[in-house]
Amino acid sequence: MMLDPRLNRLIQTGLRHYAEGDVSHAASCWRQVLGVEPEHPQAQAYLRLLAGGVRLPAPQGDFEEPDATEVTISIEAGVSDGLDLLESSNVPSTIMVPTIEPQISKGPPRSEPDTLMEGARELFGLGDFSGSLRLVQQALTLDPFHAEASNYLERNRETLIQMYESKIGSLKTRPRVILRPDEIVWLNLDHRAGFVMAQLDGTISVEDVYALTGLSRLDTARILAELVEQGVIAT
Repeated sequence: MMLDPRLNRLIQTGLRHYAEGDVSHAASCWRQVLGVEPEHPQAQAYLRLLAGGVRLPAPQGDFEEPDATEVTISIEAGVSDGLDLLESSNVPSTIMVPTIEPQISKGPPRSEPDTLMEGARELFGLGDFSGSLRLVQQALTLDPFHAEASNYLERNRETLIQMYESKIGSLKTRPRVILRPDEIVWLNLDHRAGFVMAQLDGTISVEDVYALTGLSRLDTARILAELVEQGVIAT
């Protein structure tokens, strides 16, 4: 099934609200996606994880459990950037979204790492490998010997490295900075990205950069891929 790109952007708007601690607006965005496409997999997953008590990666704030309330699509401050995507969708101004009930296990209560891993598996299946990785890391912080978490840690890392390296190109290529310093300053790069970029003089390969930075391969690959996407470097 081909997903509507407008709904995908609304999903991302919800994630941005969640990252800013505005869980209510995040949940509202995802409910509105379901109002247009009830089987949308990501909207279902994120609301199900929240309703089940799984905290999504990184953001702060508490989640108000969703119920069968009316969701009004309005252009209010803070949410208009995502809601205007639905203007041409013929969606009524008020829609009813069924309650998403947490699954109740009949067995013994699950541990917090197991609950986190449920979310990690779901995000992995949706292709959100960064989100899955962060949940796995939280699970391992609570239980360093959790076998499934250790397995998913490697799976997420390997998948992300492959994704980033596909954007970088050959590991034998010699990246070079192509933006002027006065253009780079506007990008607000963090210190790690600045350090990686400082190694790129056009004479060393990507493989050499991995050895020089002292960062993990995943972190270095991510930074290089982002610099390529931003047009800061060429490979």
